[in-house]
Amino acid sequence: MLQQFRQDDSVYQQILSSAVEVNSGEILMPRLSGRQQHRNNVPATSAEEYFKLAVFLPFIDTVTVQLDERFRHHSSVASRLSGLLPSVCANRKIEAVEG
Repeated sequence: MLQQFRQDDSVYQQILSSAVEVNSGEILMPRLSGRQQHRNNVPATSAEEYFKLAVFLPFIDTVTVQLDERFRHHSSVASRLSGLLPSVCANRKIEAVEG
């Protein structure tokens, strides 16, 4: 689902329109300098493009990686536990279920 958010511009447009509404007007692009040290200096032509490249896409990527790291172990445990379901056990030999 998060990968769809990354690829689908309509989700970002909805978030941006909500931010514009909350801000009561236009969202401005931060100033860019030649030597930036403490925040992203993303080359962009508009505030919309800047916040997508500097905030939205890195956030989606971070959440995706964190969820993958957190639940990778749980998915292997769940797949092993699925061997205990009666519908799965009926089709397996006892040695396969025990191992």
